[in-house]
Amino acid sequence: MKAVTNALVLEEKLIGKCPNARKEIISTYLNRSSILSLMKRHDKSVTVLKQILEMLRKNEKKNTRQMKKGKDVEEFIQEEKELEILKMYTYFNLGA
Repeated sequence: MKAVTNALVLEEKLIGKCPNARKEIISTYLNRSSILSLMKRHDKSVTVLKQILEMLRKNEKKNTRQMKKGKDVEEFIQEEKELEILKMYTYFNLGA
């Protein structure tokens, strides 16, 4: 668990510096949630999944604002697809 926590700290430092950091950190949070679940710490796992859903909502709003500012349509569509996949994994884990 300590390794995943360290990864999250490093990834949070990259937000704003690296274009894919926001998506990558969500993947790390999904891994953290899975590990917590395997450790039978289901309440904490669900809390992490709820954090992910909030991050995804914020990313969707950010992408919509960027699209209005003239972001490349192809790039926007690709990011939306990737975020939808992450959302699917999150909901799947909530249901497990």
